[in-house]
Amino acid sequence: ELRKSVELNQEDISLLKKAIHGGPSRVEGASNKFRVPEPKQFSGRRDAKELENFLWDMESYFQAIRVPEEEKVFITIMYLAGDEKLWWRARVQDDASSRRPRIETW
Repeated sequence: ELRKSVELNQEDISLLKKAIHGGPSRVEGASNKFRVPEPKQFSGRRDAKELENFLWDMESYFQAIRVPEEEKVFITIMYLAGDEKLWWRARVQDDASSRRPRIETW
């Protein structure tokens, strides 16, 4: 029982590492193996449809690879590109300097 629990935790950790490092994810079930496609980066185009699709893709990705709630913001940041990534970095620094709480939950 303990050994099985450890093995499942190791699989979850492996999936999270792959998600963080941008590698393709593999989720293994009891009898099925399938590949979870990586979400595309958000380019920041001012288009509500593109933003909605990005958020939907991220939620679907999180669900498929079983990302814990507390890791979702951190992982999503890695899928920001260009000005959006710069904005996020400035926001984090501004929050820290003004002692505002960090955005840590999805």
